[in-house]
Amino acid sequence: MKLLAVSVFLALWVGSCALVTCNNTLADGTKSSCLCHIGGGDDNGKYLDFRALSGRQIMYKSANYNYTWTFCTPNNSGATEGGTCVTSYDSAICQKDGPVFRSTGRQNESSFMYSPTSKTWTLKFEGGEVAKTATRTSDVQIICDSAVTTFVHDVIDPPQGSVDYKLSLTSLHACPKSLPPNKKDSSKHGLSTGSIMVIIFFVLLVVYLIGGALYLRGARGAEGVEMVPNYSFWSTLPGLVKDGVTFLVSGCGREKSGYETI
Repeated sequence: MKLLAVSVFLALWVGSCALVTCNNTLADGTKSSCLCHIGGGDDNGKYLDFRALSGRQIMYKSANYNYTWTFCTPNNSGATEGGTCVTSYDSAICQKDGPVFRSTGRQNESSFMYSPTSKTWTLKFEGGEVAKTATRTSDVQIICDSAVTTFVHDVIDPPQGSVDYKLSLTSLHACPKSLPPNKKDSSKHGLSTGSIMVIIFFVLLVVYLIGGALYLRGARGAEGVEMVPNYSFWSTLPGLVKDGVTFLVSGCGREKSGYETI
């Protein structure tokens, strides 16, 4: 009895600590900061989807810096000034420090992390411009609020010497969705009725031909075309079809009247 109680406790504990992930790897192997598929937790099977915001920018202002986050597409805030906030760098978030622009994370180096305590997601961007001690990164805490139709956002400057920047985004766009609006997840759908019927037909056809041939071979010693099940019927079928077509074309076999119309 004690062993059973311990087993139940462990099962519940493991279940409560189940890993919640959000897969943002696309078919071509690149990482998407716009779309990810949630695995585990209350939102298992749903999506975080920012594709409707593609190209849109959010401006963050802190005590020391200004930040620009561009959804889904490369950030080119510092295109005229150069540096790493240019399209070719694939920057997601750009930091403006006076006249200097620096990337604090790339679109293709993004990942989603889940906090079971707060039940919120963090979108992490890595691969930003290299500082003296490390590569710049950005963590955006994503907070779901269906009442916020636009955005509520905040930023906290990192402590002295740190290049890991903390931002937040509260919006209805941060709420998990059942399916991507622009593309259904075909992997979640089964075969159509027509496809199932075609498969059943060919399976039965194979069983009929092979099973019938084996039976005729074993029970009657048939050989060659005689092993085809119901051979006499299938051999006469083309002629029967031809006679049926001829019958229909000729007006269903009606004989011509011996009298002509006056």
